[in-house]
Amino acid sequence: MILLDNKKVRFDYEILDTLEVGIALEGWEVKSLRLKNANIKSSWVKLRNDQLFLVNLKIAEWKFTQTIMDPLRERRLLAHKSEISKMATKIYEKKYTLVPLKIYIKRGKIKCLIALAKGRKKYEKKQVLKERSLDKEAKQMLKNY
Repeated sequence: MILLDNKKVRFDYEILDTLEVGIALEGWEVKSLRLKNANIKSSWVKLRNDQLFLVNLKIAEWKFTQTIMDPLRERRLLAHKSEISKMATKIYEKKYTLVPLKIYIKRGKIKCLIALAKGRKKYEKKQVLKERSLDKEAKQMLKNY
């Protein structure tokens, strides 16, 4: 079950590789995520001390608790060290970016699909829009034929 989907990333970036990771969350964050009270649009993944952190993921505060909540805190992503080191070499050598694509539930656990991405220039974005519209027209013509 998909909780959050970052559709804008596929337009702004060229996706090169993906990785499924877990997220270290607090109880109120899980409850709020299950209700889809979050925003993933402006978030990114930061690499610090051989660990991955999800930055700027806004999870709305859970209104039925008295605990102190920080909706914009950095959340640690859970991945194997070998996977992190592979991503780190690509980030540092080729200046790629790590961005979250979606957050979903898999076998009762909340997972995040992150992508190694390369930013697109403005003219590349226009080209992608043209290709999509041509594909859409071709499918429509085949459907009507």
